[in-house]
Formats: sequence, structure tokens, C-alpha cells
Amino acid sequence: MKYRTGLKTALRHVHARPADPETGDFLFAPGRRVRYENATLDAHRRAHYEQAALYELPFTVAEGFAAKHGIPREVFLERIAPRMTRLERLRADRAADLSVMPLTRLALYVLALPFAERVARRAELTGALRAAARRAAGPYAGSWGGWRPCSTTASRPPVRR
Repeated sequence: MKYRTGLKTALRHVHARPADPETGDFLFAPGRRVRYENATLDAHRRAHYEQAALYELPFTVAEGFAAKHGIPREVFLERIAPRMTRLERLRADRAADLSVMPLTRLALYVLALPFAERVARRAELTGALRAAARRAAGPYAGSWGGWRPCSTTASRPPVRR
């Protein structure tokens, strides 16, 4: 559902049809079916007019429907919590514990934050990223040496030729 438009475009581009007729109707003729046998597709159909149905959908899809129905963010997050992944919970909860996240996920989380929030939380985020990098490096942390910035050099390592 989240990539509905992209999938539809890709199928049109390669002149293919979905193997499942239900998926084809969902993508290309959304008003054709009164009900879908696939529970997720049916929940998506019902979520257009029924608030309770959006809690059966994945978080990212349900989030749009919650805004459309005017559901307060706090109420929505409380009710959708059982369906959220760990990363979605972290994104929704700005005060999450960053000390347990793997380096790559933490970096993606930091980059997804609005710029103003990154600036405001710079010390906290930098500390969490350094700690995650040390955890990722394990016993090799600090052993590879190399470039260190100083006041007279640029903010990136020199190019070696």
C-alpha cells in the first residue's frame, strides 16, 4: 500500500499484470470491489470511511488516514502502538533511548530528524553516534588511526594521490 503508485507505474512500464486479480483491482480499479479477501487490502478500503479500520493497517499507511480523519496524534499513537515496529516507535517517540540502536539505524534516525531538532540535540546525537560507532568497531575501535581534524586543516581528510 505504501508504494502503491510506484508499483502501479512499474507494472504499466513493463506491460505486466499482477498475478492476483485482487491486487490488480486494488491498484488499477480501486472502486470496483465492494470487499477484498485480503484483510489488509480490505482494511485499506474501509479506512477511507471507518476510523477503526485504520488500526489494522501498517503504521505509515494508517498515519495518513489518522490525519485525514482528524484523530489527535497522541490518541493515534496509543492505539497503533501494538502494530508499530521498533524503529517506528523510535521515530514517534523523540525521547527514545538512543544507546541501544545499531550505528546505521541511528544514523538514519538522525538524518530523518528535522534540521532544527538536529541542531538543538547536537551534543546528545553526536554522543549517541560515537558510542554506536565504538560498539560497531568492537575491539578494533581506535586502532586504525589516521586523519584527525585540527584548527588549521579543512573539515575533511586530505586527498591522497
